[in-house]
Amino acid sequence: MAFILAALYIILFFWNKKRISLRILIPISILFPLLLIGSILFTPLETASRYFNAETLLIRFSLWNFHFQSVLQNFPLFGIGLDADSLLAHLPGTNSERVGYEDFYRFLHSFRSYPQAHNLYVETFTSLGILGSLLFLWIGIYLLFITYLMLTSKSKEVTNSGIFISGVLVFVAVHEFFDYNLGEQHFFIPVVLSLSLIRIKLSFPIRKFKQNLSFKTVYMIVLILLGFLSFQLIWEQRLKNLILASTQDEIELDNFLIYKEKKPSGNRKKFSHPFEEILKNQFWIRSEENIVLASLILRKSPDYQDLVESLLNRCVIKNPYSSVCWKEKADVLSKKDQNVTRELEEGKKTDPFHIIFTE
Repeated sequence: MAFILAALYIILFFWNKKRISLRILIPISILFPLLLIGSILFTPLETASRYFNAETLLIRFSLWNFHFQSVLQNFPLFGIGLDADSLLAHLPGTNSERVGYEDFYRFLHSFRSYPQAHNLYVETFTSLGILGSLLFLWIGIYLLFITYLMLTSKSKEVTNSGIFISGVLVFVAVHEFFDYNLGEQHFFIPVVLSLSLIRIKLSFPIRKFKQNLSFKTVYMIVLILLGFLSFQLIWEQRLKNLILASTQDEIELDNFLIYKEKKPSGNRKKFSHPFEEILKNQFWIRSEENIVLASLILRKSPDYQDLVESLLNRCVIKNPYSSVCWKEKADVLSKKDQNVTRELEEGKKTDPFHIIFTE
């Protein structure tokens, strides 16, 4: 629907070419999608089920309600932080009687997917609260204002660019109302569009910086930090690829990004596991997923059991709400005949995300 609306929007504006006043066309182009979405929301369930899965839509409404109420009652101003939706189940006052809790719980445990609201606007409120939402709204209004200036420009090139970029904005705005697939990119795209719009419309000259000592120092520090971050991401991905390559006949990744152990088979190939690589590069293993995968590999050798326990201790400290960290730690400690009651209880309370299990 988002793609169709964006395409119609672009076609309509290119076809218009001053036939209709933009002061009339722009409000119509904004009101039409809103009316279309509203008509879908108020369509009878029997009719709606012919064209799309109405049950899924109702579940999303329930999730939006749960996210909104939980944040509004606990952290209304600043939200709960980025990508921290799983914390909603642990907030004070959250219980099974709250509207949306049952769908939130089922979504988390049945679909085995991260419990996002599937709505960029609700996610913004959940993560950043009222203040962050107002900032997000201001950015949106500012983008619309600059787009309007471009559409009313006397320059044909600027107007055409405004039509195309505003079409992209329509697609993002409508699509992200019902989904959250842009995910991590939802900050990147508005920034790029903002800079593009400002650069095209205002055509400001690039400022020249004096390369004095303070500028060179700051520049080198930023450059080193970016280099460190880039190396961290690339090197950790390399280690992950080595681990997955060595376990390709033992575990697999399903459609929900969940690692599963494969059932044993007689013709299973044998791969050498990267013990030495993990041992030498344990400093670069930082993400929850890679810590668990590294511990899975190291457990295959009796020589690295202390390192396995150390990695999983780091995992539960850095990710206290990670089910897989607690359950993997419980599995390791249970083999040493230690009491793992606390670890198992924490594993039950938290989220089954990226968990490795045997079917």
